[in-house]
Amino acid sequence: MTYTAWDLHTPRLCLATSTDLVHWEKRGPPLFPDFMDVECTPEGRTQIRHGHTKSGAIFPERDADGKYIMIFGDAFLCVAESEDLIRWRARPFNHHFATGVHPWENRLLEPGPAPIKTRDGRWILVYNVATTGAPGYGGDQYSISQMLIDLDRVSEGPLARLERPSVIVSTQNERVGQVNQVVFCEGMVQFRGRWFLYYGQGDSELGVATADVQQ
Repeated sequence: MTYTAWDLHTPRLCLATSTDLVHWEKRGPPLFPDFMDVECTPEGRTQIRHGHTKSGAIFPERDADGKYIMIFGDAFLCVAESEDLIRWRARPFNHHFATGVHPWENRLLEPGPAPIKTRDGRWILVYNVATTGAPGYGGDQYSISQMLIDLDRVSEGPLARLERPSVIVSTQNERVGQVNQVVFCEGMVQFRGRWFLYYGQGDSELGVATADVQQ
């Protein structure tokens, strides 16, 4: 399990393991304490930041080179690789996986749940986005979208992504909360022929969105 540790100043991506999903062991210090990336501020400016890492989504299978791959970050989507799921090496920021291409994702991208494998062997990554402002979206508004990935060609970036977000701010508790204008996914499961996507609403409450499993 990847999780984010926060000391009230800098979030840092960490790792824990469990054999029963009840008792968890933290595995060492933060994964990438010296990572350097670029942040886009709500005002649309860019700035370099040090040691700021969040939200890792790990592919549950090895790639063609025998490595496990993680997509992480909350500005651009970056890449790390591992041989044992414990020790991870982040590729440099300038070798990032993806950044925003649509106006509604021009401030940040951040991975959500672990990628889901499709019938043809590709992968769907559900991810969070934020915008500095776009037609139909307020400044710093968050949405949830999806992209298609070839695990064996991660260095080439996404194969495709949705033209519009799959989940947007639409209810009062998403418009107003601890942080306004936010929907934010982190967990997804399949149960009895349906997908259940669990997401934060205004950083205050938890919602769920459902979709039928395609046969």
